Amino acid sequence: MLFRSRAQVRSVDCCEVRHNEEIVFYPSYVAPDSTGEQWTMHIQGCIYNLNLPWLRHPIMGAIRRALRIDAEFTETFASRLKPFLVGVEENRQIVVRVGQELVDAGKTSAAGLFNGAITLSKETLENITGEAVRPGLWVPCQAVLDPSDNRQFDGASIVVDRQGLSVISDVDDTVKHSNVSNRRDLFQNTFARVFSPVDGMAEIYRDLAARGAVFHYVSGSPWQLYRPLREFWETYQFPVGSFHLKRFRLRDSARKLKKSPQMQHKRTSIDPILTAFPDRKFVLIGDTGEQDPEIYASVLRDFPQQILGVYLRALHGETADWPRFQQGFADLPADKWHLYPHHEELRSRVLECVEKYDGFRSQVVLPEPPPLSMPDT
Repeated sequence: MLFRSRAQVRSVDCCEVRHNEEIVFYPSYVAPDSTGEQWTMHIQGCIYNLNLPWLRHPIMGAIRRALRIDAEFTETFASRLKPFLVGVEENRQIVVRVGQELVDAGKTSAAGLFNGAITLSKETLENITGEAVRPGLWVPCQAVLDPSDNRQFDGASIVVDRQGLSVISDVDDTVKHSNVSNRRDLFQNTFARVFSPVDGMAEIYRDLAARGAVFHYVSGSPWQLYRPLREFWETYQFPVGSFHLKRFRLRDSARKLKKSPQMQHKRTSIDPILTAFPDRKFVLIGDTGEQDPEIYASVLRDFPQQILGVYLRALHGETADWPRFQQGFADLPADKWHLYPHHEELRSRVLECVEKYDGFRSQVVLPEPPPLSMPDT
């Protein structure tokens, strides 16, 4: 969906959001055209009801008992499950202010989600941020509310340059312990326990960020978990980047949940990123727990010139000679994909790959990247 300009905003000049509802913006990215003079800012978010319907209180209690949630985790459980049980608001108009531009973001989907893009000149971006356009700069936006509503809902998108290094990373069992293969343990890790990082991953990602890498987190985790994931990122100091989580509604059938179409979701998220940055190089990091090997193999096959390497955490002692990987990567260069059992092996392999990239791009002069951080959303 492409945002419309101020002149095209006619019938609705503010967001349709009630006092008991909230707008949450999710971090996205800003991409340049081939000249660097025009930039496309992607914006995404959700609108949902703050109040839990009284009929769903028994549901929360039943789930807590079924999962045998200990009393000490009850508060955490309730806060994480609540976004799945509250109502999301469909067909609500979203109007966003970017600098002085008032733009119509269209209407929310059945899952309460909205997304779109607005094209801005380089000069406009610099006027909005008050500084020169550079990689790692966060461009703010704000929901436009009725004048009688004194709340404020802010978002931001990160500037990503035309050239450079990007990391597309999974979340569950790649950077955060989830144990996706064990459903009971997965639910406990997701809804009750303190999120636990995979050893060494935050340090590796910070090292890559220090070398100028920008991060895109593409995960099968649902959008309802964005806030606890954001807290996890801040606690363990992972570099913040754009987030691309999964659409989920409680009313979705058990059959759909069991099917878990990760391929469709992740390719729908990854492909536009690669298309938006045809001159950037990408590292894909995931694990062997679900469909990352098959998904990343398909991405490597379709975008061979952009992918520097695929790195998969071996969760169950798998090795590259297993039939699954020999078949999945059969027609792809063996030096482009790797399984790693421990984070130290990932560190050595991925840094070696990045250093080779640094070598052949040495004639490209890029500005020194700032520390990656973002304002509160």
